[in-house]
Amino acid sequence: MTLTGACPGTVFPQLAVGILSGLFVLLGGILGGVLWVTFRTSLRQGSQPVHAAQSIGSKGNGERTGNRNPTLSPALMAYISLCLLAITVATFLAPFTYAAPIHPILGGLLIGAAQASSILLTGSTLGVSTAYEDAAAWLRYWIQNSESANPPQTSRSDKASKPFPRPPTKSLCFVVGVLAGSYSVLKLSPHQLASRSFGSVGEGIAEGDVQVGKLTAVLGGCIMIFGARLAGGCTSGHGISGMAMLGPASFVTVGGMFVGGMGLAVLRG
Repeated sequence: MTLTGACPGTVFPQLAVGILSGLFVLLGGILGGVLWVTFRTSLRQGSQPVHAAQSIGSKGNGERTGNRNPTLSPALMAYISLCLLAITVATFLAPFTYAAPIHPILGGLLIGAAQASSILLTGSTLGVSTAYEDAAAWLRYWIQNSESANPPQTSRSDKASKPFPRPPTKSLCFVVGVLAGSYSVLKLSPHQLASRSFGSVGEGIAEGDVQVGKLTAVLGGCIMIFGARLAGGCTSGHGISGMAMLGPASFVTVGGMFVGGMGLAVLRG
C-alpha cells in the first residue's frame, strides 16, 4: 500500500475520480490475484486457513461464527471506547482542513453502515480483496473452458474436456457498487473532484495525493493483493470487519500492515 498509495478497496474510488495510477494498481492487483489462484493450493497445504471475519470465540475449523448475534461484551466496549478516544485525539491534534465532499468521521460512519447493510442483505461482512481473486478465477474459467471446448486432437484425456467450476460473482458485484457510488459522489461534488481527469500518471493529482509511477503501481498492486489473499483479508476485511469482531488474526494482520508500511516509507527516504 505504501507503493501504490491505495488499498484494495480505495483503488476503485480512485478510478471513479480519475486518478490514473489506480488503473495500473488494478492491473497489478489482478496479476496478484492470478498468482494467488495459481499457487494457493500449495501455499495452503498443511496450514489452517484464516478468515478476516473469524472472531474471538470462533470455531477452530475456520467457520465464521460469533458475528450473527453480536453482544456488547466488555472487550467490545473497550474497543469502541478506544476508537472514540482515537477519533477525539486525532480531531484535536490534526483537525480536518482540506476540501472533501464529506467529513472523514461521517465517511467512517457510512462505511460502518455499509458493513451493517452487507451483513443484513448478504449475510457476509465487507471485504474487497476477494474480488481480485474472483476476477482471476473468472479469467482461468474462461481460458480453461475455451480449451475444453476445443481440445487438441492428440489429447484423449477426460480431464481436458471437464469444465472448470463457475467462480462466484458476489464480490465483483460489490465492486461495481463501489464504482457506482464513487462516481455518484463525484457528480454530486464536481467543484471538489471533477478537476481530476484521466491522463498520464502524475496528472489529476490534487494537493496531498500520492504520485505513483506506472511500474511501481503495477508491482505494488501485485504484492498488495497476493499478500491480502495470503493473509485472508485486506484493510476492509481485517481492518473493518475482522477488528470490529475482535478477531485476533485481524489485529495481527493490521499491525503487520502498519509495520510494513512505515518500514518501507523509512527505507524509501
